[in-house]
Amino acid sequence: MPQVLLMENVPQVHSDDNMPHFQKWLDFLEEKGYSTYIKDLNAYDYGVGQNRERCFVVSILGKYSYRFPIPMDLRYVIENYQEELTEEMALKYIVKNEKARALMVELDEKGELH
Repeated sequence: MPQVLLMENVPQVHSDDNMPHFQKWLDFLEEKGYSTYIKDLNAYDYGVGQNRERCFVVSILGKYSYRFPIPMDLRYVIENYQEELTEEMALKYIVKNEKARALMVELDEKGELH
């Protein structure tokens, strides 16, 4: 059996509706000898500029202790990764209506437009 299991899912995995199935899984892991730790973590609390909450389950075969990492300050947000849009970039990357229409007509004529 694996020494360590890591599960990641949406927090609703342990909601009232899903808890019976989730508990069944936890009981199975315990029967197999795993120590299991569960915590909902948000990417925002770990240096990622995105509000993304997930349930993490860490199961370790045997009698072990595990602590989830402590939150850290957010250092970067989306603006840190964005470039300023220049006119040159706009001409290169933005599809103008005329080009889009021409492409649609071409795809339609080829029977590739669904």
